[in-house]
Amino acid sequence: LTVRDTVSTSIAAVICQGENVAGHTSSGTYVEIFTAANGCDSTRTLSLTVNPTKLTIRNIERCHGSSFYAGGAYQTSSGTYYDTTVTYLGCDSIIKTNLTIRPLPVPLLGPDKRICAGDVWVFDPGSFSGYLWQDGNTANTYPASTNGMYTVTVTNQFGCKQSDND
Repeated sequence: LTVRDTVSTSIAAVICQGENVAGHTSSGTYVEIFTAANGCDSTRTLSLTVNPTKLTIRNIERCHGSSFYAGGAYQTSSGTYYDTTVTYLGCDSIIKTNLTIRPLPVPLLGPDKRICAGDVWVFDPGSFSGYLWQDGNTANTYPASTNGMYTVTVTNQFGCKQSDND
């Protein structure tokens, strides 16, 4: 009579989400029985821990002429950009950046004006969300009756700013 030994193996494994060990992709304890080379039962116990990947989604808006670091470079065009780093658990941390580049407003005060003494010229740069004139006035139009440089900085609905002067 020959008594053959059974084989028992215990494996502890830690993987990242998206990987597998022996076809298993979820954390847990798995007991599997195989026939060993000697014809006897062999038991494998797998204690598996699956660490998650991290996904961060950022929605970023910038005004035309500025940039934002995403996708490994400074971006100046609207688009979706991905960056991958590693979490403290050693798994991927994916940063998805939805970048929108907004247009600048275009205020138009027009060419230099000449008016007669006693007259008033009303500057109207166009329709915008906000206005700031050289003297702090925030009206959408500006009456002028004296010599000087008149400047307006306008803000559009996206918060982008642009200036013009006359």
